[in-house]
Amino acid sequence: MDSSFSAKKVKGFLAPALFALSALAVLALQSDGRVKRNCPEKEEEVVIRVERAARATPPPLRPLMADLYWLRALQYVGRRIVARGGALNLDDLASLDLRALGPLLNAAIEFDPHFLAVYEYGAVVLEGIAPDQAIELVEKGIRENPQAWRLYHHLGYILWRQGRFREASDVYLRGARLPGAPRWMEAMAAHIAAEGGSYMVAEEIYARLAETSEDEGIRALAKRRREALRVERELLMLRVALDAARTRLGRCPANWSEAREELKSLSGFAVAPGGELFDPAGISYRIDRQTCQVERAP
Repeated sequence: MDSSFSAKKVKGFLAPALFALSALAVLALQSDGRVKRNCPEKEEEVVIRVERAARATPPPLRPLMADLYWLRALQYVGRRIVARGGALNLDDLASLDLRALGPLLNAAIEFDPHFLAVYEYGAVVLEGIAPDQAIELVEKGIRENPQAWRLYHHLGYILWRQGRFREASDVYLRGARLPGAPRWMEAMAAHIAAEGGSYMVAEEIYARLAETSEDEGIRALAKRRREALRVERELLMLRVALDAARTRLGRCPANWSEAREELKSLSGFAVAPGGELFDPAGISYRIDRQTCQVERAP
């Protein structure tokens, strides 16, 4: 994850200021430890109390405190994943009870409202847990950073994920009018307005998310979702082709060679000499002879 913490942020700071920051950091981390051990459900309240303290924080310390809470947010998610056990990716966080994630992200931007990485993380990760909080977070980012076209991309993405296609299209169009916005923002607005939740729109949104994000985890998430969409679309096309081949043959095809005629109309599918069919990643699409259904090899 990319944090805005860097050496240049502390250049010129007085030693007492750094000492004060260190003390604040230690207290915050100690608070995390107490909450984690004794009362996990109170963590949200701890974060809200600290948010109030942001107004009293001296300006030179605010960016550093923003970094602290950004890291706390990432560690909070990481701790919950470790406690859950087993591998877990950003697609499957709803079961982790991440009730404090929204307040942690809001705490970070309370200290630094121009911390764009926080808004992006909220758009992609918080959207899957608390979409209303994600919308509120990114809308706040737009108010604080009205010329940042990427925030319009993030808000449009959330609204699109929620099926609010007209609103998503409008947001992309607003972002497209900003200085420096890429041309595809306007094209995206038109695609969403015309096709809503189609496969084409979905694949394009995830492609742009992977292309524009500076966060490795978010890029990986976008690529996984795009891959899943492609597989879903291919399975749908193959089921139609298989049904047509079964009708023509009067039985279920023994392999994909027997459905070669139906596959001719589908671009991107090539039957191997042995009658196998593979996706671009080399995973096979198999025919279940008992049910005459298409399945993808695990």
